[in-house]
Amino acid sequence: MVSCIQAAKDLVMHCMVCDKHRNFLKVTGQPIAERGGLVLTHFPVLDGQPANRGHLLIEPRRHVVDPAELTDDEAGALGLLLRDAILILQNEVGAEHAYVLRINDKVAHFHCHVVPRYPGTPKEHWGPKLMEWPEFPKLDLEQVQSLSGQLQKKLSLIR
Repeated sequence: MVSCIQAAKDLVMHCMVCDKHRNFLKVTGQPIAERGGLVLTHFPVLDGQPANRGHLLIEPRRHVVDPAELTDDEAGALGLLLRDAILILQNEVGAEHAYVLRINDKVAHFHCHVVPRYPGTPKEHWGPKLMEWPEFPKLDLEQVQSLSGQLQKKLSLIR
């Protein structure tokens, strides 16, 4: 019989987000920011597929499945990182709007997506259809790493 502790360890060992946190440079850049146990990163390059430019993620470092599990400090850090993510998307990446969403259907580790909408995005691709826009600027891993470093430096200047 598997103990609850072992089952929890197995879940973390097979969690895509926890794995990313053990080696950020494998799929994305270094964290853009860290606060209160949460990290702000660029969306990773997965299976060689380019990432949408400026698509950011906010995730707790510890394995948390549901936002109701966040501590008060983590919940406060989430709000601050959300603000910071939107600021750098608007001021440094050129977004005219930022969408914030939580899906958690494919990955059992709480994370928030912060997705930029760029000037010129056709209205039929606003909102949930944004990810279907074929002209969404794409980045390979090297470009994601470079942008992450740039955003980290810019954010440290505006804080």
